[in-house]
Amino acid sequence: RVHTASKPVVDTHRSSESTCPRPIDCSAVVRLEQRMGDMTNLDDITAETSQVIRYGVGGEYLFHLDEYNICSGDCRIATLMTYLSDVPSGGHTVFRHWGLSVRPQKG
Repeated sequence: RVHTASKPVVDTHRSSESTCPRPIDCSAVVRLEQRMGDMTNLDDITAETSQVIRYGVGGEYLFHLDEYNICSGDCRIATLMTYLSDVPSGGHTVFRHWGLSVRPQKG
């Protein structure tokens, strides 16, 4: 399910569990968000809330574009991913327009 402003809805493009840890509750989130800002040279004040997403066995996120509607002014100009665990098989993140497949490696 994806929680929108009004109600949760079923998302047919992905199967995962997620949470948005609040920096006030987790110093590791604060450090990670600072590092993301340093790496991208973007101001973390304009960043979206960080998400921790778990794709279990058989989980997937089908092809999509990681962006918002440019006409509305909500533009996602960067996405940063880090893997929290190694995966024995599968689990690749595929960038099909670039012909690139990234195998998950912890860190």
